Amino acid sequence: MEGITAFVQKLLPGSADFDAKAGAIALTNDEVMIVGAWDKDINFETKDAMMPDARSHKSGLLDRTSALAASANLPAFVSKLPKAELHVHIEGCLTPERVHAIVVRNGLDPKEFDPDEATARRQCGSWLHGDYQPMMFCGPNEMAINAFLTEYTRNNAMMRTEQDFYEVMMDYLERAAENGVVRAEIFFDPQMHCFEDNSGAGAAAVEMMGGPKRDPKGIGKPRMKYEDVVGGLTRGIEEGKAKYGVDAALILSFLQDRSLEEAMEMLDQAIKPENIGKIIGVGMDNGTGPWGPMMGGVPNSTARFKPCYEKAKAAGLMLTAHAGEEEGASCVNMCLDVLQVDRIDHGVRVMEDPEVVKKIADRRVPCTVCPISNHRAQIVPRIFCGESPIRPMWVNGVNIAGLHSDDPAYCAIGTVDKYCYSCEPQTYDGYVNSAYMRAARDSGLTPDECVTIAKNSLEACWKLTDEQRAGYLAKLKAYCTDWRPSQ
Repeated sequence: MEGITAFVQKLLPGSADFDAKAGAIALTNDEVMIVGAWDKDINFETKDAMMPDARSHKSGLLDRTSALAASANLPAFVSKLPKAELHVHIEGCLTPERVHAIVVRNGLDPKEFDPDEATARRQCGSWLHGDYQPMMFCGPNEMAINAFLTEYTRNNAMMRTEQDFYEVMMDYLERAAENGVVRAEIFFDPQMHCFEDNSGAGAAAVEMMGGPKRDPKGIGKPRMKYEDVVGGLTRGIEEGKAKYGVDAALILSFLQDRSLEEAMEMLDQAIKPENIGKIIGVGMDNGTGPWGPMMGGVPNSTARFKPCYEKAKAAGLMLTAHAGEEEGASCVNMCLDVLQVDRIDHGVRVMEDPEVVKKIADRRVPCTVCPISNHRAQIVPRIFCGESPIRPMWVNGVNIAGLHSDDPAYCAIGTVDKYCYSCEPQTYDGYVNSAYMRAARDSGLTPDECVTIAKNSLEACWKLTDEQRAGYLAKLKAYCTDWRPSQ
């Protein structure tokens, strides 16, 4: 003990009162760096052999010195942690200010799109409870996601030119760079922009509330050209990479509350020789509600898109689908076995079925989890009684492939401005770093666990060359090796 005391007193001037028998003194950030010298006398191979389960979750990238410092400075550490964002909708990045600017430029009536009023409308603790702004009110039997989709669809209808999509993409890539994102695989909903919705009532008027029954059939009347939508987005991706250094790609997302025919028509346009190189995969989003044909005796509208998924796969595209959010573990199971997806978006309700948990864990299927939007849509309070599912997923071996923003311009928890920047230190602004910080708070994630999740996100990226993937992982390793609180 005397040797350790003398060692600390020698390294840390002013620590003469240190007593190794009584316990360690509180260390400053600079002193934490010095404590790393103690590790040289520890046989970590022996320690790892004694705790194989614990070490199996380790990233292998963050040493004890950096881990100690990062624990005391987690927001700073996460802020530039190299990561991939694999679950973000470009339409969900439409800030109140950007909507207003688009409305004005397109010669539409700006009265209903005042950015300050829109900002206040979006800033509620959830999309469910009626004690927030009236436009976000949901009836007692309505799913929270429908209130969100009503506002979301209303704003997206204002995007009508290639320039609109370019600007939203540039907005997102700027924020992505600020959040340490090095690779973004971004959903877009071309059906929403290219076809009128002729599938029945609006998203909020679901059958269970007494609204008209939705029976998605046929193809809606044309609105925009697909080439204009994807052209603005790809132009933004190219210029955004040069300006912000974020590598990005597009995932075409089918709307599962619309018809199979319309989804197939959209896919046919996307896989034309002149268009196929502009997307890397297909996905599926939007709420399904209680409608849709039966699948194995269970109401589930998602399975009817199997022909689209088979055609997309034959065209060389990767496959994912939203599942395990509003719909439960059975939907995740169906996406794995019927749609044959490569990733699952959300996936948190997989925890309802141990057999599905085992299947998705054994197959190492990546899940792109979105803790902020799960809170705003009341998935966590309503389904998990307020307990975050991230820790149970982690412990049970589910591949959490990053923590993601989903629809960041709509999902802040706290006060943000009309550009969706935080106005208060305690605010979660909805973007990807706030997803990591919220998960760290709710699930007790350590810095090393954040690193492992970021590493998982990079390993789950699609259509990368071996050199590109190795480069991203090398960047993550260098960040973890070199990180200090002053960064």
